[in-house]
Amino acid sequence: MMMLVVVLLPFILFFRGLTVFFVQDDFWLLSISRIHTIGEFLQFFSPRADVVWYRPLSSQFFFFLGNLFFGLHPLPYHIMVLLTHLLVICVLYKLVFSFWKDKSISLLSSFLYGTHALHTISLSWLATYAFILSPLWLLLTLYFYRLKKEKLAFLSYILGLLTFEVSLIIPLLLVSYQVFFEKKIQPSKIVPYIISIFILLFTRKILFPTQVTSELYQISLSINTVSLLKFYLLRLIGIPLFIDGMSLLNKIIVSFLSFGFLAFLIFTFVRLRVILTAELKFFLSLFCIGLIPFLLFPLHVAPYYATFALLGCTPITAYISVKFFNRLHKQKRFVVSSVYVFLYIILQSTGIFWTYKTHWIYKRAELAQQLIDKHIYEAIPQSEEFFALGANAASYVYLENSK
Repeated sequence: MMMLVVVLLPFILFFRGLTVFFVQDDFWLLSISRIHTIGEFLQFFSPRADVVWYRPLSSQFFFFLGNLFFGLHPLPYHIMVLLTHLLVICVLYKLVFSFWKDKSISLLSSFLYGTHALHTISLSWLATYAFILSPLWLLLTLYFYRLKKEKLAFLSYILGLLTFEVSLIIPLLLVSYQVFFEKKIQPSKIVPYIISIFILLFTRKILFPTQVTSELYQISLSINTVSLLKFYLLRLIGIPLFIDGMSLLNKIIVSFLSFGFLAFLIFTFVRLRVILTAELKFFLSLFCIGLIPFLLFPLHVAPYYATFALLGCTPITAYISVKFFNRLHKQKRFVVSSVYVFLYIILQSTGIFWTYKTHWIYKRAELAQQLIDKHIYEAIPQSEEFFALGANAASYVYLENSK
């Protein structure tokens, strides 16, 4: 029953995301996903020279399926995205339970992750589906590896590589798991993962090199990295983007709740003398390894980049919180844990609705829908309409569809 509530809550909190129209990169992805032959389908998995990323499953294949079954109606696409997110919540529950064998920790982990405001944009903007689908493959890889189902683990890993480049961190996570649980590194189990990385890099860098250069994807380590770390940590504890635009009262409430939860965790960790068990060390490594790649790109910043770090910090948060709850009398435990959940929902829902109100993606989506409703598929380059229409990619999508 409680798991059903945990799964339904994200549907309620992120419901508005289901109504967002195609916008910006969505139109371009729709355009490159329109195919007519098997050969063109196979080309999805051939790295494109006109982009710096390689995400065939979460981009071309996703939009191909959507267009094949639903045409140019965004609602079913959003439903697929949300269902994927709910599946991630369930797999996270299974993974955490396999470590601690505690339903309370597992449920709280899934709740904390599933309702976090970090997901707002990636559950609204279809072009960012990689940040919803990739955590699924990462968790499945870890789960199957823990169950010693190595073939399924490796398959999940390959699907992850085809979804988002960040899956390259998975071998590091497996080494971390070996160190903390198997007490020794077993190279033979990691070799297939390493080989697949070399194959991907060889294919991307040598066989199909990108012809695009962008300052946004330049790797850099500088004093700005500290500011970037601060940015992601603030997002993780619940401080939303553009908080300066909030009313004074809302700023006080959000700041109080965000730093209040952080203070509660630190206090509980110290007061109860929580021991860093193998489980906590592993999820701490997931937090660090999941965040580090995005600290290397100081010019390409977005809240949802912290999604992978969130996979690591929510089980830690849940473990410490449940440890505190279990010290209380049963009746008091129910009251305190209920208040805890209620305040967390208040914090995250405030961040979610503030994002809906202030982020440019929603304004451009509304503009794109207005233009499409008027059968306007092109706009003056560099105008707001131009960007909303995916640099006029909407023209190809809709004119091609009318033939």
